[in-house]
Amino acid sequence: MGYLLLHRLNRIIQACQKQEACRKVVERDPAETTLHHIALNIALEDFESEKMRLEGLGLKVDATVHEWLHVRSLYFPDPERCPEPVEGGNLLEFVCYDASVG
Repeated sequence: MGYLLLHRLNRIIQACQKQEACRKVVERDPAETTLHHIALNIALEDFESEKMRLEGLGLKVDATVHEWLHVRSLYFPDPERCPEPVEGGNLLEFVCYDASVG
């Protein structure tokens, strides 16, 4: 993943953690939106280090294997919102292809 994207993501996470306002959630009716999550591709060799980095930033990370797709995924809440998943918040995914899965 590009350095600039990771640098920007780190800055967003740090800014969100400092702002109490990020704890407030705007309730949205799921019927009013079709967005479930945004996925970003990462290299397999970066999977574990990205998991540790995200957790080190205080984000709750859900590591999942999708055998039928042969991928490993890291799901985490949008750091612009809060470090914990919230109802109606955006979900982000780092995904990598792994031929050994499935």
